[in-house]
Amino acid sequence: MAVMNKMRDNMHVVLYALVGAFLLTIVFEWGMNYTGRSARAGNLIGTVNGKPITVKEYDQIYKQAIENYKQRSPGLEITEQMDNQAREQAWDYLVMQTLMDEEIKKLGLSVTDKEIVDVINSDTPPQIIAQQFRDPQTGQINRQNLQAAISDARNKDGWIQVENIVRQERLYTKLQDLLGATVYATDEEARVKFDKQNTKVAAKFVLFELARTKADSLYSITDSDINAYYRDHKDEYKQDPIRSGKFVMFSKTATAADTLAVKQTISNLAAEWRTATSDSAFIAINSDKTTDFVKTVERGQLPPEKDAQLFSDSVKTGTVSSPILEGNAFVLTKIISVKEGKEKVKASHILLQPAAATKEDTAKTFAEAKALMATLKTDADFAKAAREKSKDPGSGQQGGDLGWFAKGAMVKEFDAAVFKAKPGETVGPIKTQFGVHIIKVMAKDSREIEVAELTTAIKPSPATLDRQRKQAEEFQYYATQSSFDKEATDKKLEVRQSGAFPKNGFVPVIGINRGVSDFAFKSKLDAISDVIDTKDGYVVMQLIDANDDGFRRVDENLKQEIKNKIVRTRKLDDLRKMAGDAIAKAGTASGIAALEKLRAGDTLLAVRETGQMALDGGRGFVPGLGNDPKFVAALSALDTLKLSKPIETNRGIALAVLTEKIVAPAGDFDKQKQSLKEQILQEKKSEVIQNWAQALKKQAKIEDNRTQF
Repeated sequence: MAVMNKMRDNMHVVLYALVGAFLLTIVFEWGMNYTGRSARAGNLIGTVNGKPITVKEYDQIYKQAIENYKQRSPGLEITEQMDNQAREQAWDYLVMQTLMDEEIKKLGLSVTDKEIVDVINSDTPPQIIAQQFRDPQTGQINRQNLQAAISDARNKDGWIQVENIVRQERLYTKLQDLLGATVYATDEEARVKFDKQNTKVAAKFVLFELARTKADSLYSITDSDINAYYRDHKDEYKQDPIRSGKFVMFSKTATAADTLAVKQTISNLAAEWRTATSDSAFIAINSDKTTDFVKTVERGQLPPEKDAQLFSDSVKTGTVSSPILEGNAFVLTKIISVKEGKEKVKASHILLQPAAATKEDTAKTFAEAKALMATLKTDADFAKAAREKSKDPGSGQQGGDLGWFAKGAMVKEFDAAVFKAKPGETVGPIKTQFGVHIIKVMAKDSREIEVAELTTAIKPSPATLDRQRKQAEEFQYYATQSSFDKEATDKKLEVRQSGAFPKNGFVPVIGINRGVSDFAFKSKLDAISDVIDTKDGYVVMQLIDANDDGFRRVDENLKQEIKNKIVRTRKLDDLRKMAGDAIAKAGTASGIAALEKLRAGDTLLAVRETGQMALDGGRGFVPGLGNDPKFVAALSALDTLKLSKPIETNRGIALAVLTEKIVAPAGDFDKQKQSLKEQILQEKKSEVIQNWAQALKKQAKIEDNRTQF
């Protein structure tokens, strides 16, 4: 019975395996038992080809996605973006599952009881069986335990669930096999893949760089040129429908009063924490950060205020610090233990430098240092002198403060003087490679302290949020009564531009926000939104542009982008001509000799070497070019030791000579051919399934009513 309970707990893993090949955008694991989706209850959140999706089943998957985030990263704060991602994943899962079930029914696919029995008893049973009954020592299925679990009457309900999962797995497998039935991999494809993975090339080349051409402004690019380029390359500018808006945001930033209230709250916890019997339990209840809250620190590793508190002379186990502001949170720190570690020193110095590296100048600087030391009676004297006289630009303006450091952190002479001196002692002059130093040892400490930290984030209070929302609502009301811009001007509010964004995509400045997306894609131009709750504030937006054409518009930004491409093309043409002229001047010279002759005739050229580079993915780094896959591919097509025709590169036009081409033995290909064909086959199947899933979803009639809930 315990085995069946454990199997039910792990069904979400199996579900991921069942539909993972189809739901290619979904990355979370399912946290529910699969018993089919025929039992529907509750309000409808949408439909897929007329088939309903309920709030209940959507909410169940969404909540499990959030829970899986938390399980993978305990203490993780779920951001608005993560929340939106989980909602989209849950919706995509339900949509795609409905469509797949529909296709399975259309195709007449089914699984018999005998098929289920056979696959459960096979040497490669479904994952849900293998996970529970595989012997970790032998790797084999423990048939005795499996049969005992099947025969136990108490497991009847559990086996019904297992059978449903296995049946669904088999249906999805049959569908996947059917989709991939027309896909195959050839020996020729395997050979190409093998050559890319195993061929290496090396070359020498000269580069006619783009910088040699005339200035961009000297290339005349007309609107006609830009429009012609756009027409010829229109497919490059395909895009999903987009929207643009302008908006005002009423920030959710905490006020000074909110910050003070948070500080008071965490201060009140200090006394309770001192007497708490379990630090981890206390932090689990009271801290916003419940993982990695214990650490060991030394002097100099913490901000000055915190360092001074924790390493005070009175510090002892159980001491709890006063709240310290760190970023956007207050932190309480409790001492768990204090032990001896490596000695560290806090010191300040004044660096004086001789005018020249002569004995006379050095002696003069030593005398100057001794005279200065005689005037340094107090720490304040030392800091003032450091700011005025030290040649160390870093520490000088900090009064000579070098902070805390361990032995070996400084040059040998400096190190020896510092660790030999006592706290409060001024030593010097000390000569090092940097000059002449006067050093004051401020303190020494060898303690290591283990601490636990309790963190409370500074957040806006409910009253602050309520006030900001009301201000947003007031602005929204008057903006709809008069005009968006006038109301923003009257109230001295900043109007910001969202830039272009796709449906359910990232909105510049705001981030991913379902409310913004729904408003923008369901409203007419110039419409003003209701107040929209976002991560950083309450937003009121006016829709200012909509593009459903499927292509980018030729606006000023795109014009400049196209103009830059045309200019680059013309520059490359100029460089090709320059390279062609250079080849003509080289005469009958060939190979490396031709490159050397080109270099001799052009002082701006240099013969460069690539070193050996693998063809696979063009990942080889080419000196002077960076990663340039096209250049590497072009090299592989050359004949050895022959001068190439002009080759386009990232930085201009190259003339190259292939000096080496290493190809793996034919026998190696024979050994790898089958595995390469299997890789290619899986890649093709994945592509077919992905395209099928996208087409299925595009053709479906999907009604998404999530914004109503």
